[in-house]
Amino acid sequence: MHEVNGRISGTKNPDLVATRTYAVSPFPEDAGKVVYFGGYDAKLHAVVSSSGQARWVYDLPNEVRASSPAVDANGVVYLGCYDGNLYAINADGTKKRTY
Repeated sequence: MHEVNGRISGTKNPDLVATRTYAVSPFPEDAGKVVYFGGYDAKLHAVVSSSGQARWVYDLPNEVRASSPAVDANGVVYLGCYDGNLYAINADGTKKRTY
């Protein structure tokens, strides 16, 4: 997947529109092959890399500017938000904790 003219190519989900810049997780090796990214849309997206289908979307209180998602061994996704907090989101898209 990559951005082409504001749209994310290689995806079957027309709702995935790159309005500005997204911070993307490293390419997954195992863990269901999911790519995580957040951006100025104030959402954390989980997309299946092989199909481009959205697995889930987590609404954040503010945009993501300079934070790339990190995933731990348990599948928890960590992402900094422009509100000054670090969010820990479970692999199923539910909030685990805010730091």
